[in-house]
Amino acid sequence: KTSLQVGTGMPQMGEFSLAIAKVGVDKAVVSAPLYPIIALVVAITSFTTPYISRSANSLADFLERRSPRLIREYESSLTDWLATVRGAFSRDSDSARKVQGAFRVILVNLLIMLVLATSGTFALRSAEALSNIINIPTDFIGFIIGSSVLLLCLPCFLVIGGNIRKLAHEVTRSMIRSRKSAKKWRQETLQSVLRDSITVMLVIFLVLWFTPFITALISIGDLATIIPIIVFGLVVLLVYRSVSNIHRQVETTFGQVLIGEDYITTSEAATILGTKKNTVEKLVNEEKLPAVKIDGNWCVTRQSIEEISQPDIPCPSESEEKQDEDD
Repeated sequence: KTSLQVGTGMPQMGEFSLAIAKVGVDKAVVSAPLYPIIALVVAITSFTTPYISRSANSLADFLERRSPRLIREYESSLTDWLATVRGAFSRDSDSARKVQGAFRVILVNLLIMLVLATSGTFALRSAEALSNIINIPTDFIGFIIGSSVLLLCLPCFLVIGGNIRKLAHEVTRSMIRSRKSAKKWRQETLQSVLRDSITVMLVIFLVLWFTPFITALISIGDLATIIPIIVFGLVVLLVYRSVSNIHRQVETTFGQVLIGEDYITTSEAATILGTKKNTVEKLVNEEKLPAVKIDGNWCVTRQSIEEISQPDIPCPSESEEKQDEDD
């Protein structure tokens, strides 16, 4: 609803557009026949925007009623998770401090690697002059510079990898602890997907930043090209393993959300388990049964109901039985 309210309030072209168009016509940058068209569009959007903006709530209610259940389920889970990730960075708690600390360590070591790459690039540009001074082949000097940069970057990369694991652990633990809709996923699965996703993004960023350095090594040729070959092999291996792992987890776990899980209400779950509705709701509130809120009501997956064992189901009290009868 908030997104629609923002979006429906943006169609209007302001009067400033007329001033820009007039300057464009005077400077012969914009053709003169376009000016009346722009003026007409400004007038139409100024007239219709208030009506469009007021229709945001009605449009949101219509979409909520008419949208397929699968889309509502996916939107509910996605919103829930994003709110948890944002909260992990903003709350003043032990978990939030750990997340922020891991993020700062990653950022500092990333900056160190960027400085090393930039310094190495400038050093390679002086390789030929240095070769003439000390009478050593240019490709050997390039190999030495490339190896030095690679070895200096290795500790930073290992520290970044360890803190990415720590960051993923804290964020997913916060999600599992604070969001019922996330409890149906295994914490290991969430950690794996989050860790590998961050790793792939950082590797792509580093590859783009290191491109001038790698290009300088290749231009020197011969012995210096060993370093780009090693780096390329490591990057391909790391990205392949990360992407393969993400794909496997998405296929086995997140794919259930994307293709639609068989969600049932707590009443239907109580019928399958042969117990009362309040008993199922008690399991949900005690976080013993994963659930997601759809249209304001808690729903559980049929698979989770089938996996639950009979000893896990508490016997309903007399008050619960009476309340169920009243319902």
